[in-house]
This record gives sequence, structure tokens and C-alpha cells, in this order.
Amino acid sequence: GLSNVGSHYNTGNGRFTAPVAGRYAFTFSVMTHDSGSNPTQDWIAFRINGSIQHYYLAHKTGSYHTRFTAVGILNLAASDYVEAYVGESGTSPGWQGSGREYNIFSGHLVG
Repeated sequence: GLSNVGSHYNTGNGRFTAPVAGRYAFTFSVMTHDSGSNPTQDWIAFRINGSIQHYYLAHKTGSYHTRFTAVGILNLAASDYVEAYVGESGTSPGWQGSGREYNIFSGHLVG
């Protein structure tokens, strides 16, 4: 199920805002559309306050979906926000929607 303990995740803008300074664990998983026969470079990233921190890249060809999963430990100050970001180059038709059956984003304080 879905949970938002403490209401630190904003469903309107997709941002998790750190309530206190510390180390936070994040998980981000999305699925692409198939790209047909066109080669494509797809990537996802964690952004802190709008700045990309880590890229996760993949090259794909063929008529199939690609699953991206990223895990990261991020050091945050109180009120920093983290968002999951997706991008692509080439001619891929995009990402497989926003339904929670395809995509997940989670974050929690480690310490």
C-alpha cells in the first residue's frame, strides 16, 4: 500500500522534503514504453533542490519495456527536497505513464 508518514511527500509536485537534517534512503523505479527498433539512451536521476545528484543510464533497442531502479543514500539538510527525474534521448515514445502499478518513489530517514 501507499503511505506518507509525516506528510513529507507532496503528491502535487512529487517532492519529498526532509523534516530534519540527516542521511536518507531513496528508491525510485519506473518503466519505459517500448522504443520499437530505434536505439535510445534513457536515464533517471535523483535531484536535490533541483540539482541532479546521481544519474542512472541505460541504452535500449527493440520493442520491449525497460525497468529502471535506483537506490541512493543522500545527505540532506532540513527543508532540502528530493525529486525523481526522468529523461531520454533518441526517438523513444516516453515513459509508461504515472500509474503506481508501473512507478514507485520512496524516501525515509536512516539517521
